[in-house]
Amino acid sequence: MQTEASFKHLIQIFIGPRAQSYLKFIEQQGGQNSGLSWAGLIFGPYWLLYRKMYRYFFLFFAVGFLISMLALIIGVPDQVLMGLALIPNLILAGIGKRLYSDFAVQKTKAYMQQPKYSEQVFAEEGGVNWGLPLLLVFIQSVVMIMLSLPFIQFSPL
Repeated sequence: MQTEASFKHLIQIFIGPRAQSYLKFIEQQGGQNSGLSWAGLIFGPYWLLYRKMYRYFFLFFAVGFLISMLALIIGVPDQVLMGLALIPNLILAGIGKRLYSDFAVQKTKAYMQQPKYSEQVFAEEGGVNWGLPLLLVFIQSVVMIMLSLPFIQFSPL
């Protein structure tokens, strides 16, 4: 029972905010049923950056980029492209909670088998990161403004 208590403690410090929700999901669901991830639905791949799941983010980004390029080459209408942009959010809504739970359990078990650093460093490896999602939104906003400025017609005062 000591290892189970230690596992719960480590997973709580790894997850950080909303640890109780994920712990309840891990214990009750037993990994059989995936719960709805509202954060995944609303924020999509930005949520992956927030939860420090960088590999999954780049996987979503690469697949989305390839699908977008293929759609543009084929000549898919803009309305359909906007609908395609919602697919990652819908996928993350369905599998997001399970994906993050599995990610946290995997990292925690790896740390328990071979603790290379203190629990404080382990907590910093997990948790959340506001910096990258906000930076990405800022960069995307600046790029969109820069790309749209030549097409805006300014009227003289």
